[in-house]
Order: sequence, then C-alpha cells, then structure tokens
Amino acid sequence: MTQANIVPITVRMLQVSFSIVVTYYALRFFSNTTVTMVNQMAPMFVVLLAYFMLGERLALRQFLVLVLALVSVTFVILGGDNESD
Repeated sequence: MTQANIVPITVRMLQVSFSIVVTYYALRFFSNTTVTMVNQMAPMFVVLLAYFMLGERLALRQFLVLVLALVSVTFVILGGDNESD
C-alpha cells in the first residue's frame, strides 16, 4: 500500500461500513426478502447512475434487460408475504 492509496482505501472502507449499518438497520423495519433484494440491486443502480451522471450509452437491448430486471425485482418485493420471515 502506497501513501496515495490511503485516502481511497479509507473512503471505500467507510462506504462499506455505512452500507452494512444501513442494511442491519433496515432489517428492523422491513422483511429479509425486501432488504436482500434491494441490496442486490446495486449493479442496476450503478448502471442507471452511469447513464444519467456520466453520459454512458445504453443499447436498446441493455435498456430492455435493465427494465425487465427492475420490474421483476419489484414484483418479488411487492408480491412477497410478510409472514415468510
């Protein structure tokens, strides 16, 4: 580890720690299924943020797959019963 890497590594460690705290705090209010599904949607959020903030381009096929994945996860979250925990 070099001196230049200390700040990025520290920032990443703080981000991961914050994410873990938020996940465990969310388990107090939501079901395990909901928290897990939203947590696993991180790559989809990265694609959306890259599109809007960085100007990345999406092909039609990629856009359709992204929409299908978001709709599918939404159906799983909304369709789950609250007594499955």
